[in-house]
Amino acid sequence: MTETKRTVDIKGNMYTLMSILLHDNNIEKITADLAERVQQAPAFFKNTPVIVDFSPVEISAGYDFNQLFKVIRQQQLLPVAVRGIGDELREKMQSAGVPIVELASTSNADEKDEVTGDSATDNNEEVRSHNSARIVDRPVRSGQQCVARHGDLILLSQISQSAELIANGNIHVYGTLRGRALCGVHGDTSARIFCSALEADLVSVAGHYKVLEEVPAEVKNRPVQISLQDDQLLIEPL
Repeated sequence: MTETKRTVDIKGNMYTLMSILLHDNNIEKITADLAERVQQAPAFFKNTPVIVDFSPVEISAGYDFNQLFKVIRQQQLLPVAVRGIGDELREKMQSAGVPIVELASTSNADEKDEVTGDSATDNNEEVRSHNSARIVDRPVRSGQQCVARHGDLILLSQISQSAELIANGNIHVYGTLRGRALCGVHGDTSARIFCSALEADLVSVAGHYKVLEEVPAEVKNRPVQISLQDDQLLIEPL
């Protein structure tokens, strides 16, 4: 009997999505502030999936979610889910087909660190553990995601455009940092990013980020460290 090949697989994976964190529920204010933010780097934000986070604000059952999502889409952002809403609104969101997400627990100690993406399962891929850090000594190609869930991420080779680096601890890049780099992703505000040359499209520490257009010219393409101080990213030459 001929075995029928499956047409689909369902697999778990780890993706990073940007969030729109609302500090006010006034749609007019949101419209103006969001437009100003997006105009700082319109090409970067274009068609970017986002989670709309209502955690800091109180939202009533009569709130005009459709208008809010329309405003977000007008800035060419793509709202794909919400978080931080009360129980009384969960049914309304689910009835409208809007997914609800919450932050993942950090207590699952048996999760594996990984490199994912095209060619991520090559047999010659080498990712080694050392003192709770992940060491990657081969290039991270465009479209790949390199993850260290429980410690630092150390990269010894080239990082391509559109690659993504994610670490619960620090990120060390002994070369040019391109693509996106997100450290302290579980909320560690003491985490830092170190690199030999900064060309990244986005850098983030504990959810606070800057895009390349916001990086001062004097630190671009130079060795830097990136840290978080008083809820502001600080980029300093090394």
